Amino acid sequence: MGRGTVRDTLDNDLRKAPTKRVRRFDSRLILELSGRGGFTMAARYATAIAVILCATAFSAFAGPVYEMVGGICTDGWRGDMGQLLCDPNGISVTVEMADWYVPGTWFGDSPQDPQSVALFTFYDGFPSYGYVVTGFPIDCCGSNSGEMGGPSDQDYLFIHWLDGPNFEAFRGEWFFWTPTGGDPYFSSGTYDYWVGPRAPAAEPQSLVLVSVALATLVLVRSRRSRVPIRA
Repeated sequence: MGRGTVRDTLDNDLRKAPTKRVRRFDSRLILELSGRGGFTMAARYATAIAVILCATAFSAFAGPVYEMVGGICTDGWRGDMGQLLCDPNGISVTVEMADWYVPGTWFGDSPQDPQSVALFTFYDGFPSYGYVVTGFPIDCCGSNSGEMGGPSDQDYLFIHWLDGPNFEAFRGEWFFWTPTGGDPYFSSGTYDYWVGPRAPAAEPQSLVLVSVALATLVLVRSRRSRVPIRA
């Protein structure tokens, strides 16, 4: 059987085989090709498969995540006895950016734009109105803007939407308010800085795909190094 016949067999196999079979890639066929001088074509197929696996794996990684540090509540809605309804030391704020966001760059998104902020969470200790977990856009009229991931003293965030929530954090001070059907609920205070970017851990299946891709490339290189050089 000539070299062209072997390559035709590989082409037909890759064209007709289901995805799972292609990802496994028959190592016996690689050995056969390496012995017949057709390994270059096999290496190209294996490399292409590895690239596809890596692309599939890394798509599971989310964008950078930022968390407010040192947030305290100093003002806001008060109860019947004049006490603050927010927890003075229980402020939690996180922002997950879109995976394409470049840390340290300014963003300003209207409802019609791709949203730079993928997820916003806020909790000030008051469960009725001081708790928010939301993606964007929220409604027809609003925007997010700011800059995250640059020098820590330059991070700032503005979230303004007609139906709420509304949030601002700038130069160590934060302010939150949201509609309630009556007077808007609000709370405010100070913070130290934002930490991030922080990439969430990869999903288990992503790590498996990366491992398979790397193993494929190692196999290609190891087999190639054993192919005798012919005059």
